[in-house]
Amino acid sequence: MIELSKIKETDPKDLLIYANPKAGKTTIAAALTRQLKGRGAILNLEKGGTDYLEGYFLSCYKNEGDGFTEAMKQYKEYIKYLKDNIGKVDYLFIDNLSVMDEWADIAGTYFYMQTGMGKKFNRDAAGKMILHTDPEWKSVTTLGDGVGWRFPREWFMGQVQEIMNLVPYRVWIVHVKDKYIKDQVTQETVVGSEMSLTGKIKKKML
Repeated sequence: MIELSKIKETDPKDLLIYANPKAGKTTIAAALTRQLKGRGAILNLEKGGTDYLEGYFLSCYKNEGDGFTEAMKQYKEYIKYLKDNIGKVDYLFIDNLSVMDEWADIAGTYFYMQTGMGKKFNRDAAGKMILHTDPEWKSVTTLGDGVGWRFPREWFMGQVQEIMNLVPYRVWIVHVKDKYIKDQVTQETVVGSEMSLTGKIKKKML
């Protein structure tokens, strides 16, 4: 027998916000963390993204000269902190996923290099590892037939899943970019907007 299903949840677990840079996404999020008095925090992945705001931040770039290596080390420390303090933060604003998407290219390539099939990738003639800061570095996405794209995607979605396990409510912030579409009838170029995320990652986040 079909019966009316009662409401089981009153608050959504995830919210995806995307808009142009400098539209006020982080400003609003910072204000909410102040209202939540530390029960909410911004996991800031963007360099200098919160320098002019007051709020509760977990900023991955501590110094002006920090690059991917330093930011990733700090990011892992924050993930460990949240894991060791389950229940301390209820609302986490991830700001922003467009930066995590950029990180995924490097992190996914290192991930591939640790596999059996990638053990010779980004190695010099002597077998020494070529780092992402080296001009000779190649992204795993340069592999033929597009087989390398799954490694950044798996790393990215792995981070998303881990964060979902750490806090009950998540707000995912994303930049947008212009999208140019050619009208097949008029041959005119139409300009639109889409989330600034790579390929299948964008579909998975919708």
